[in-house]
Amino acid sequence: MLTAMMIGNRIAEARKKISISQAQLAQKLFISSQAVGKWEPGESMPDIITFNLLAELLGVDLNFFSENFASVIAETAVDKPLDNQSEELTSPVVM
Repeated sequence: MLTAMMIGNRIAEARKKISISQAQLAQKLFISSQAVGKWEPGESMPDIITFNLLAELLGVDLNFFSENFASVIAETAVDKPLDNQSEELTSPVVM
């Protein structure tokens, strides 16, 4: 299970990756910058509705905040179709 500090680190990592400040992120979320300032060191966590908007603003999916971090696997699977799938997609349909 992820701790509040681990989730906060992921929020900070994603925020820094898109080069915005805590204050800018807070403004986009319509919350105080103090709230974001408490998330990143793990003093508190966003609620589930805020997590959804946060993921959208940071350009990640909700799995980014999970322990398994399955979003990386999902992106890779979409980018690289299996050989037999690509053949099926280009083959004409016979009825």
